Order: sequence, then C-alpha cells, then structure tokens
Amino acid sequence: MFWNPLIRRKFTLPSPQAVFDKLGPFMFVLGFGFDVKNNDFKVVRIAYVQGSNGYNLPPKVEIFALSVGNWREIDVDVPENWVVEYFWTQAFVRGKVHWTAYRMNMERENGKENLIMLFDLSTEVFEELLLPDALVDESPVDLCTLACKDSVAVLHYDRRVWSGSCSIWLMQEYGNFKSWSNMYNVVCEGGLGIVLSFGKDGDILLTERNGELVSHDPRTQKSKHLEIWGTKDSSFVDTYSESLSLLIEGAKILPELPSVSESDSSGEDNEREDEGVEKHELWIQSIMIQYLTALLNH
Repeated sequence: MFWNPLIRRKFTLPSPQAVFDKLGPFMFVLGFGFDVKNNDFKVVRIAYVQGSNGYNLPPKVEIFALSVGNWREIDVDVPENWVVEYFWTQAFVRGKVHWTAYRMNMERENGKENLIMLFDLSTEVFEELLLPDALVDESPVDLCTLACKDSVAVLHYDRRVWSGSCSIWLMQEYGNFKSWSNMYNVVCEGGLGIVLSFGKDGDILLTERNGELVSHDPRTQKSKHLEIWGTKDSSFVDTYSESLSLLIEGAKILPELPSVSESDSSGEDNEREDEGVEKHELWIQSIMIQYLTALLNH
C-alpha cells in the first residue's frame, strides 16, 4: 500500500498480474519513487519465474502508477541480471531506483559479476552502473544499495547474518565509475545489525545485533546508544517530503493507541518476546543464506 503519514491516508494497491496462479513459483523485487516528469508516484515490480536451474531470464516487469490505478506489464529491454532474493534493498536517487544485482560472466574467476541495476521511473528504461573492482567478485548476498546525499552508496557486509563489520563505498560523482571510494569501514562492539542512513554531520545511523538503534561516528568508531529498540531488521529510514497525495484516492487511517493494560505490561515479558522474534528472524535469515549460496554456486 501507499501511505501518507502527514494526512494519515493510505491506498491499497490491486493485485499485480504476475502471480503464482499464472506463473508458478517465482520471486519478486520492488522499486518505489516519484516520477517528477509526470508528477506521479510509481512502483516497479520485477518478477523472476523459477526455472529448472534457478530463476529464468528475462523477468516480467510491471508498473503501477497512482494516476492510473492499475498494474500494466511493460515490454522493455531488461538486462539479464538477477537481484538477490530476500536481502534486496532499493536506493531511490535522481528519479531512478537502484538495486545491487549480478550476472553470469565466464571471464570472471567465479563466473559471476556484481553490478548495480537501475530503473528510471520517468522513461521506464533499465540501465546499469559498474561497481568498483573490489566488489565485483564478492558474494552478491552481502551487498546492498543505500541513498547518500545525491548519489548512491553500496554496503558490503563481511557476512549478512551475524555481521561484524560493513564497508561503505560511495560514488562521489554520480554516474562516474572511476569516482567510487571506500569511505568507511564500520565496526560495532556489540555486533552489527544493519546500516540505515547517513547523517549530515557524517555520523551513520545503524542497528546493533541486539536491535538497538545507534548513532555511529565512523571516524572515531564510537557509538551513541539511542535507547530505541527493535529486532535487527525492524528499523527503516528514508527521506520524506510532505505532500497532500492520497487526499482524494486514499482511505483514512485511524491512529491505534495502546490500551492501559498493554502499556502497563511487564518489561520482562516484552524482552522475552523480542528475544524470541530476533531468534526466529536470524534463523530465517540463516536458512535463506544457505539457500541463496547453494543457488549461486549452482
């Protein structure tokens, strides 16, 4: 669904065309952003159908535009790349959605090559950006994109589950392959969860492995604990511009306030519940890592 926090209105998207009943087993990734040229919010959905040896190419691509209200399949030249299932993230920069992806390349030592695949929401055309040489042969499971100022950054975790550190690469001049720079190497004493965003003062907002939100100074490797808790992947940060979008199309969302009994519940019970959620989340991620690693090796 689309959600406008300012006016507390939501819009539930209809079901897309690429679904299990028509395709069989498949996986998909999403991209979301604002089409400045056409003054419209759009979602791009890329569906990869399961084949006998992994996911088939090319994938099926659909677009949902708020002004239209329906999904439409587009027939475009889709690069023969795969976006990693389950761990994908998007970075919306300069009107384009960016994902880390990989493709087969027998000239590389491991037969694969990492890159950035992007989609222009205005022209509805796919493009590609090259990664720095140091990231081209790494496991694509350990890479993801993040918006930084007016450019794109790539995060390289030492491992996706139970991370100890994360290298942050920034494209200093957007579109210029030679401008990639390894800005920081983030290490957390309490174990790293996920890197969320970059602050104007140079600090990095991230979560530790225990789910606590932390402001981290990569220059001194010191962290300020913000005493905001969740599970490892329950926090999300993105830019937000106030608008009246969904004022007509959307349905009202009423605020849900906790009851007295809920707000007075035992802290120990909450801690046990959070610990259980975190263990289950890490178990799911471990299973996905094993599955994706086997698929990539195959």
